[in-house]
Amino acid sequence: MRCFIIIAVLSCLLALCNSTYVVISNLKISKPYQVQDTLCYTTDPIFNVTVNQAVHNIIAISGHPTSFFANSDCTYMVAMAYDTAGKFIDVYRPIRSFSVQSTY
Repeated sequence: MRCFIIIAVLSCLLALCNSTYVVISNLKISKPYQVQDTLCYTTDPIFNVTVNQAVHNIIAISGHPTSFFANSDCTYMVAMAYDTAGKFIDVYRPIRSFSVQSTY
């Protein structure tokens, strides 16, 4: 029984090590996402700001390279970020989806 508990704990730790944490903010709201695969994720509609609006999007990631897209099906890339070490990067385009570019 102890062996199974140890295996379960190690599996959870391994999954956390392979996670990518993406934070998208626009100075009104900040939303964190934890990603463990390469699927296309849609973002909160509040990040659909346009270029001429005063508020723009900022992103920070920890983990694998991540691409950000201006449409909901991950085909029109507007930014790509590597591990930002907690620093935010400006994105002057709408962000409607993102995907992690690394395979696990």
